[in-house]
Amino acid sequence: MKSISIDAIKSISILIASFFILCGCSSQGESDDFSIESLPVLTAEETLRFSESEDMLLGSITQLHTDSEGNIILVDGRQRIIHAVDPQGNYIQQIGATGSGPGEYQFPGLVSIGPDDALHVMDWSSRRVISYRKNEGRWTFHSDFIADQDKIGFLSRLFPLNSDEFHIVTGSISANSNDMSVISKIDGTGNVLVDSILTVPSNQNFTIRNGDTAMMSLSQSDMHRQAQYAHDYNGAIYYGWSDSLTIMKMTPDNNSFELHADIKLPDTPFTQADADSILSGYESLLEGNASAREDLISSFPETKPAFSELQADETGRLWAQLQLPGANNGTWLILDPNGNPAYRAIFDSDQNLSAVRNGKAYVVSQSDLGVPEVTVFEFEY
Repeated sequence: MKSISIDAIKSISILIASFFILCGCSSQGESDDFSIESLPVLTAEETLRFSESEDMLLGSITQLHTDSEGNIILVDGRQRIIHAVDPQGNYIQQIGATGSGPGEYQFPGLVSIGPDDALHVMDWSSRRVISYRKNEGRWTFHSDFIADQDKIGFLSRLFPLNSDEFHIVTGSISANSNDMSVISKIDGTGNVLVDSILTVPSNQNFTIRNGDTAMMSLSQSDMHRQAQYAHDYNGAIYYGWSDSLTIMKMTPDNNSFELHADIKLPDTPFTQADADSILSGYESLLEGNASAREDLISSFPETKPAFSELQADETGRLWAQLQLPGANNGTWLILDPNGNPAYRAIFDSDQNLSAVRNGKAYVVSQSDLGVPEVTVFEFEY
């Protein structure tokens, strides 16, 4: 197999000065400014690479999830299909089907996997959360419920606690709205168990308008301050704002968040090259819409967010995708289960890290033929 160096592991002090508060040695990672280059780099080996096959034609891979046995769930948002393959990349099944009957969906949106390997799918079309239980290596339809927008709000995140309970993040879908998002707890029928565990301000954004009418609000992860979330497959969820690596954690048996990590990173300037790249990406939307262009330009920051994405593995280690100078944002900072900086990992800029579990990193990219491709890297902390 091809071996990649995410650099050679070095024994270097993680922090020049670190201190802990709250009764001596705290488990919450808090540090002075440090350089990411001072951290040892995780060494990983490519162990699997696969793409579409006769059994599985892929239009896209918009989400990737993996279960406790290493099976891989692929969400093809373009074709609106969910596939499962085994740890060797062999095809298992299509999960559910396109339609409006029991166990069927029209637009699989939010997809998540629970501690018991059950798969949960939020269908944007019907507003149903559909659950599939795993039995003898295959997923079959188990139950569903309506995510009543009038009762719980617009569902934007779905984190399984167990087979019958979820933490959710809800908010408004209005382009004019600056409403708060709310983290709550619901049961497997959509009833609210604990309301408003935490209220979260809206993400920074810019608005596309038609005259005085707001058509859509968009938030860009590499320039706007955003709320980032992750869950660790055991029911714990993590939350933090992308402008700093201050991360809060809520364990399954609690209904409140506690400080988990507070890492101070040096600022990364937002450059003209960054601005040009973003303007180019929105060119079709901005064409002939001067007010939208002005709104986007006015939201350009002086510095980039500290990170743009957050992942968690089953041990509670967090992976944060850093926003560093230059075009390559494939550097990830890895925090140990206590929230302290431990490693860095480096992927190519066109490789999207989609999941980390059981000592493996699952990366999505485009193959030389232009079709979606999955690469699995194995590593040891």
